[in-house]
Amino acid sequence: MAKIIQERTIKYGDIWIKIDNEHPNIITVGLRDEVIKDLGGIEFLRVLPKGRCVNKDRPFGSIEIGRRIRFLRSPVSGNIEEVNNEAIDKPQMVIEDPEIKGWLVRIKAKNEEEVESLLRGVSR
Repeated sequence: MAKIIQERTIKYGDIWIKIDNEHPNIITVGLRDEVIKDLGGIEFLRVLPKGRCVNKDRPFGSIEIGRRIRFLRSPVSGNIEEVNNEAIDKPQMVIEDPEIKGWLVRIKAKNEEEVESLLRGVSR
């Protein structure tokens, strides 16, 4: 795996991702501020539980506002290592601080090439 010089935040569809320097196979995922503004708020957030397998570009969760549901797609294949239950239970936290307190899940990537393609910006 390529060495990451600094932690980076990358836009990927409706989400942002952060790849950690020390653990480049652990991807922190959150909802982009632009998407929150576009939706006009968040009523419900749902994500798969810790331990569940996710596949690249397949839903790992959803956002609900009114009758609209928007699916959140995983940037990599792997397993959900951690869920920010506080943010899931209190969507206002995601709205107010999407990148620090409002992250949604941490995914342990199983495919090194998917992580490297995110770093190169060739995924989406």
